Amino acid sequence: VHNTGQIVQQDIGRLSFNRSSAEYVNAGQIDAMAGEIQFQNLGTFSNAGEINIVAGAEVSLSGGAFVNEVGSQINGTGTLTSVVSTFTDNGSLGPGASPGVLTMDVNNYEQTSSGVLNMEIAGLTAGNDYDQIIFSGNSATLNGTLQIRFLDGFAPTMNDQFDLLLG
Repeated sequence: VHNTGQIVQQDIGRLSFNRSSAEYVNAGQIDAMAGEIQFQNLGTFSNAGEINIVAGAEVSLSGGAFVNEVGSQINGTGTLTSVVSTFTDNGSLGPGASPGVLTMDVNNYEQTSSGVLNMEIAGLTAGNDYDQIIFSGNSATLNGTLQIRFLDGFAPTMNDQFDLLLG
């Protein structure tokens, strides 16, 4: 299954893709605006495009391996749930809605050296003033770049603290 266009879920229901051991390639855009988009029984899923998940929406993956390719993006303030065997992030990951909270229930998340974690900070309150990712699952390995962008002229002071990642 190869997407070069746009997949959009706009209602509160569920949009399911279920092909046993299928190879999915997203070279376009997947937008979860509401409800849930499911990719079940994956063989592999290669994201070479963009996945956007808004607050209250969910993208769920189950089956084999998921790879977020170099140059690709996963953004949003919704939930990404993954019960794939491996979840490898070579691309860009960041909460959207500038700033926001992205919830990731991912078994064995691995960010490689080419992966970029994009976080924005405009104040001291998580989710409202600065980005946050809430991880749950077996493990999260971070081996890439943390890129922080300050917004609206915000400049942290010496003792300011930011819980960018929770798990």
